[in-house]
Amino acid sequence: MKFSPFVFIWSLVLVGFAILVGVSSQVGPETRAAIFKESGLIETMSAVGYFVAFGLLLFLLVKQKNPAGWSLCIMLLCFGFREMDFDKRFTSMGIFKSRFYSSAEVLLPEKIMGLLITVALLVCLFFVIKTYFRPFLSGLKKLDPSALTVFFALGLMVFAKSIDGLPRKLKPLGIMPTDQIKELAKVLEESLETAVPFLLIAAIWGAYRAVKANSGNLDEPA
Repeated sequence: MKFSPFVFIWSLVLVGFAILVGVSSQVGPETRAAIFKESGLIETMSAVGYFVAFGLLLFLLVKQKNPAGWSLCIMLLCFGFREMDFDKRFTSMGIFKSRFYSSAEVLLPEKIMGLLITVALLVCLFFVIKTYFRPFLSGLKKLDPSALTVFFALGLMVFAKSIDGLPRKLKPLGIMPTDQIKELAKVLEESLETAVPFLLIAAIWGAYRAVKANSGNLDEPA
């Protein structure tokens, strides 16, 4: 029986998600806050996932002598640092906030550094799109497992971002969520964000094996 990274990772993600939601509903508020707080257990797991994805992709690119994926490597590394709050750890506030560049509280050297980092990331994003967008669309049309997994991971990122700060977003509509809804939204957001890097790991490994299989050089599955 062939080993499928997709079945394994998807199963792991689903089981992990169920455990996180189940545990969070049973523990007290203090324990829940400790698990899901900034730089807590869940965010650390997410950061580790991105670093593993970065290391795996870098290893495979070096092995294949393929420099085309450098931009994606950098993006994965930056996602890991973002989960560790590096975007605001060394500055007065988050460098991706528009207020960072207009606030008088932020020193000019900080603004310059933040701007350079932002521009560098936009350049990396441009090359990621240039390198992978067409193959990604082609993979979706063919229902390729790696492309579908990346698509699902991106969907999770968008949905998690949409429920981040849910009370603030609902306030203009006159909707005030209960404390239970706020807690559920926080748990869902952090849990979904944690699933993303592990889905990307499955997509990276699956894409590598597909390339090797098409070239006729795939070893026997582990």
